[in-house]
Amino acid sequence: MKKILEESFSMIQQMQCIISRDVVFDGTAKVAHMLVNDLDTFNSLKKHEIAYMLHIQPETLSRILNKLTRNGTIEIDKNNVVILNVQELKDIYE
Repeated sequence: MKKILEESFSMIQQMQCIISRDVVFDGTAKVAHMLVNDLDTFNSLKKHEIAYMLHIQPETLSRILNKLTRNGTIEIDKNNVVILNVQELKDIYE
């Protein structure tokens, strides 16, 4: 019973984090958070799928990625994002 309660509590905490992140973060923060914490998934999905997951428009995602590229924070190589400055991304959402 204790193990079930611990797992349930952990799941509740994860859901609270997701909800909080979705409500509090703007589009740039959502993208930065996903790049830092889940780069492999980001690179394996199509851009419209990522936009859907992050609850932003595909055009917004493109603008954010272009901005991060111009700033020298990321680089896009053959449709894969390469992080050049992790701390800059973290500063966006922390």
